[in-house]
Amino acid sequence: MQALFPYHSIRPVQKEMMDDVAAALECKKNLIAHAPTGLGKTASTLSVAVPFALEHDLTVFFLTNRHTQHHIAVETLKEMKKMHTTDFGVADLIGKKWMCLQENVQKWHNSEFMEFCKSLREHAKCTFYSQLYKKNSQELSVRAFKLQLDMKGAFHVEQVKNSCGQQGICPYYFTAELAKDARVIIADYYNVFHPSVQQAFFSKTGKELEKSILIVDEGHNLGERVRELMSNALSSLMIQSAVKEAKSHGYENAILWLQELQRILNSLTYKDLIERDNLVTPISQVIDYEQLVDELENIGNEIREKKNRSFIGSIAEFLEKWKGDDEGFVRYIEEKNTRFGPAIVLHYSCLDASLLSQHVFDKAYASVVMSGTLTPTEMFRDTLGISRNVEKVYSNPFPKSNRRVLIVPETTTKFTLRNPVMYAQIASVCSSIMDAVPGNSAFFFPSYELRDHVVKLVNNSKKVFIEKQSMETAEKAAFLDEFKKCKEKGAALFGVAAANFSEGVDLPGDFLKAVVIVGLPLAKPDVKTRALIRYYDTKFGRGWDYGYTYPAMIKCLQAAGRCIRSETDKGVIVFLDQRFIHPTYFRGIPSDWEADVTREYVGKIRRFFE
Repeated sequence: MQALFPYHSIRPVQKEMMDDVAAALECKKNLIAHAPTGLGKTASTLSVAVPFALEHDLTVFFLTNRHTQHHIAVETLKEMKKMHTTDFGVADLIGKKWMCLQENVQKWHNSEFMEFCKSLREHAKCTFYSQLYKKNSQELSVRAFKLQLDMKGAFHVEQVKNSCGQQGICPYYFTAELAKDARVIIADYYNVFHPSVQQAFFSKTGKELEKSILIVDEGHNLGERVRELMSNALSSLMIQSAVKEAKSHGYENAILWLQELQRILNSLTYKDLIERDNLVTPISQVIDYEQLVDELENIGNEIREKKNRSFIGSIAEFLEKWKGDDEGFVRYIEEKNTRFGPAIVLHYSCLDASLLSQHVFDKAYASVVMSGTLTPTEMFRDTLGISRNVEKVYSNPFPKSNRRVLIVPETTTKFTLRNPVMYAQIASVCSSIMDAVPGNSAFFFPSYELRDHVVKLVNNSKKVFIEKQSMETAEKAAFLDEFKKCKEKGAALFGVAAANFSEGVDLPGDFLKAVVIVGLPLAKPDVKTRALIRYYDTKFGRGWDYGYTYPAMIKCLQAAGRCIRSETDKGVIVFLDQRFIHPTYFRGIPSDWEADVTREYVGKIRRFFE
């Protein structure tokens, strides 16, 4: 088998990864690959997986949760086809909601949108779907068939969506038609790991999991994403909206049931952990639980036919899920402030991603789970339930001389030590680093609240960019463009770890000279976090590691990775917190980074750039 590498030269570490991917595919193994930023993971995996799939009649699923990575994958495949004059079909799709041409559906909850889409198709009310299959549900319309012939190459999902919009046909189902003949499908995790989405998509496209090679990009995010899709929540705000909905549509019985549900929710606030019967029993004293679910579901369906979405239908979905298993889940209640006001929220939250992911990895032909922050590899093996596994940690491909890593143990963001004096100290260190860096720097904090306490105390003449908590895609792009323009004079981006700009953002070359990780982004020690620690402790004996410390360090390393994106980039990475010198956290920093514990950080930063 000849690899279809898309470039003229292969670096030694890329060759090493390509050989490992080839060996995993030959033996039907699942490769867990920690591959640092810049190694060329996408090209290394696809260049081996695609020819193997062609030879063995398999399909490659390149799964990523970032739209930017879709572009990289498509461009890589284009180069492969061009350089090796090899022909194979490619289909690129994102979530159905994001490809939909109906107006104002992007802000809906996924479950609401799925019901809406299903209802429109079943009642022949979606003109885009009808135009795609104008004669019947099996044959493409003439315009769709012509477009299909034009798109036999590798096209970005945006290009497909625009072309479908011009033709008035559904982009998602059109791409599903392309996927029938595709050897490579670029998609979201949900297309393979969400049971009902997987079943519908594989059935539609004629694909089989047993004949699929899975490449999971940014694999450190997979566990959390899978847990999210298995979780559900009910809030007092949802019930209030459902009551208004019932009144406006004349469902008097539903108003009484919903008011009783609100009363029960209020009565549960005196406890944290909830049991299934704490909700089921008091509901059953008013109306049979199963009957309530059925009644609310029917009402929700009727309302969706008139106004597309239904809060009553969403409550029915929650009550149905609430009957689920206890093992691997936690039920808890919390009072929280939202942008719509205070709310009581009841959670049915998944703790164990392997309840879904293990079956997928067991059944797939082979897989590669890869990321620049996939250490320790055994944590991902355990928490995702990956058997038939091979674990590999690759060395950083960039020159060590281009990177300076400092640990500055002068301040801390430890909750018990947060006060105005500490905020001023952190601001002083940040100001000094801004002065010492000849260009742009980025500072990532554990939370927006802590960031805001500090940023107003920063004393520096450089321009400051403050990340907002909720930013649309276009707004984020404009924000970054303005930040990049400041590379000569220098500016500072003040953001939050695991938020808008600490992952999936490229600032290569001179756009970013330094990244400062301000404190540890540890999860709040709330009911859910404590339950996760207990669960991992019982299952693996690694509760604190898997549920608390390692996830925080992965967020730190993801943020740190924004700085050096190619072998010619130079930059400084600073870990600013006394706790980073503790063995628990120090061992989370890659040993080949050769981190230097110092209080002379200003001089060392200046000398590095000189």
